[in-house]
Amino acid sequence: MRKALVITKGYLLSILIIVALIWAPSVLAQYSSDSYSIDEYFFGSGGTIESTSASYSMRASVGDIGVGNAIADAFQLYAGYTTTDDEYLEMVVTPATVNLGLVTPTTTVTGEATFYVRTYLASGYAVTTFSETPANGDYNIANLATPTASSAGDEQFGINLVVNTDPESFGADPMQDPDNSFSFGYAATDYDTADLYTYNNGDTIAASDSSSGTTIYTIAYMMNIDDLTPGGIYTMTHTLIATSTF
Repeated sequence: MRKALVITKGYLLSILIIVALIWAPSVLAQYSSDSYSIDEYFFGSGGTIESTSASYSMRASVGDIGVGNAIADAFQLYAGYTTTDDEYLEMVVTPATVNLGLVTPTTTVTGEATFYVRTYLASGYAVTTFSETPANGDYNIANLATPTASSAGDEQFGINLVVNTDPESFGADPMQDPDNSFSFGYAATDYDTADLYTYNNGDTIAASDSSSGTTIYTIAYMMNIDDLTPGGIYTMTHTLIATSTF
């Protein structure tokens, strides 16, 4: 028979760690032969990719015929004399630690953590979570396998990446920086609905379908316990992995 225990200390420590940035090999759109190489092909009146001295460094262009991004099933290009051919994927997590505080069978605890992702010359990216739910020794809080509302008194752990009003106002929708003309990241399916929380180890929680400027994401954490949840301090090392194909 299990004895009912009321948690007297229930601090959830969630540490978000970037474990890896993984990308596929790419083919650069360069022109070269045994006798010459051209870093980037240019149609226009003129310009310089790199002009430097001891006092300055400059890139300049005159009379660009076209600028901006063009995407098709077989290619992607950025027009403009000073565009770079160096692909990249970047993810930064701040802050590193989230303390959810004291939880009891009659209360719900919540918390937030933010990260941002951007990528260039890519077919998009995906951010995947690779962690178990908060644990106290060998006991893990039950995860919400499908999007579910918070219910105090039921053991639950879940997250989403949008703004919520229940059980309180917390979280935030993905924010495009500088705006949605340049950034295209979004919260993944099941993690994109206000006031519904879910968590499955291995799920994609955020993504973009193309190269994207900075998208700032807020992870909204929600946790409840029941009368039989063992008392103690619960911790979670939250591992996020961003992957992209170039």
